[in-house]
Amino acid sequence: MNYNSNTGLWQTTRSEAVNFDGVFATAANCSGTVTPWNTIISCEEYTSAELENNPNLPFQGSRDFNNDGYDDFGWAIEIDPVTKTVIDQPGGLNGADKLWAMGNFKHENAAIHNNQRTVYQGADAAIGYLYKFIADNAQDLSSGNLYVYSGSKNGSGSWIQLANTTQAEQNSTVQQSANLGATVFDGIEDVEIGLDGMVYFAVKSENRVYRFQDSDPISGTTVSQMETYVGNAAYNVQHEGVHQLLIGGMEMITLLLTGREIYG
Repeated sequence: MNYNSNTGLWQTTRSEAVNFDGVFATAANCSGTVTPWNTIISCEEYTSAELENNPNLPFQGSRDFNNDGYDDFGWAIEIDPVTKTVIDQPGGLNGADKLWAMGNFKHENAAIHNNQRTVYQGADAAIGYLYKFIADNAQDLSSGNLYVYSGSKNGSGSWIQLANTTQAEQNSTVQQSANLGATVFDGIEDVEIGLDGMVYFAVKSENRVYRFQDSDPISGTTVSQMETYVGNAAYNVQHEGVHQLLIGGMEMITLLLTGREIYG
């Protein structure tokens, strides 16, 4: 990627395909992240559950075409940008793995804490949930504990641990979340950790960016100060001649959060 100063746009000047044969295939790769250890996380926004019976989409008729025990789609995937391959995770399948322990759902984006173990992520679904994953070891997302948020959208809540050890458990993240009565968010598009230590996430069909304070990124099981940060309102700002900013349907958090002003 290079910046074109004449057009003011970023341009792709060199690209190469990533080989996903080791994990059968991938689908609907949406927003992801660059890890602090310089790998790439790509997020699959389609799950095998929704592809299986939809005549308008590919991969109908099965959730597990390669018979490896995992649903084929609905995972985060870690890629080595040097070798352009999916990383073979410790303790996983032979050859390559998706990040099974981080759960199966309509992944979109991931925010990795600077402790290099904690990942905040959300499901881009009408019945979507907010998740926290805590890896057993730094820089290794192949195993760990997965939690779903349950509580108020304007107050406090808790992280409820999900079962995510066996293949069946890792395939059933969404159903477990529903069974536990986890808080539903209508389409989480982006999650980011602010400079203030709070976690921000955009929910497109609720027209809001929420934020919260995690009691502790690793050991914490409670959330405080869950609140709407911006959304469904006009805000008076002073920035390059713009005096009012109307914030409606949220896709991605593209605001620089200074604690005092909002820059578009």
